[in-house]
Amino acid sequence: MAYIHKRKNGKWAYTVSIGIDPLTKKQKRITKSGFASKKEANSAARKLEEEIENGTFVKETKMTFEAFSQEWLSVYAQNSKVSSVRARSKEMKHFVSVWGPYPLKK
Repeated sequence: MAYIHKRKNGKWAYTVSIGIDPLTKKQKRITKSGFASKKEANSAARKLEEEIENGTFVKETKMTFEAFSQEWLSVYAQNSKVSSVRARSKEMKHFVSVWGPYPLKK
């Protein structure tokens, strides 16, 4: 359930719980503000809660393409043939040379 509140600057905000962090055992929350009305904040919070419930919520990170490709390749290698992994690794070297330092957000 979302907590909708009005900020000191007159804008509306929401706070939504996204679960408990398994490492720290503390509650994780997402807060977003800057909504002109309570109705806007409520609909945005409902949309976020729906994404969390459906399992489609993805939190943005500052991970680079290079780090992501290495992580993806290690997961891919667990269920694929050696020749397939070798081929994907070779292809990834080309992509990393072009997009390696860029964050995934961009």
